[in-house]
Amino acid sequence: MSTTSTESPRAQIGVTGLADALLMCGARYGSSDAVALSEGWMKAIQRAAYLASVELAAERGAFPLYDKDKYLAGETVAFALIVASVAWVSRPA
Repeated sequence: MSTTSTESPRAQIGVTGLADALLMCGARYGSSDAVALSEGWMKAIQRAAYLASVELAAERGAFPLYDKDKYLAGETVAFALIVASVAWVSRPA
């Protein structure tokens, strides 16, 4: 394992079936209704991911490259939760 991956680990979260979930809710993909639903769902996923991260840090300790002062000052790079398109995910390397 590389030094970077052990000193600054990343949790990965995948979301599949977004278009199907929107369809089941009667929202056409790309519509303003679909955007509003997706934003709400992603906010809930984001909150759950951050809470899980806090629990892991309490259990295992913060990762070595974590700098609380820099984080609180907004000086660190934040990683956003993303939903990759099926075309991107299935693209051969």
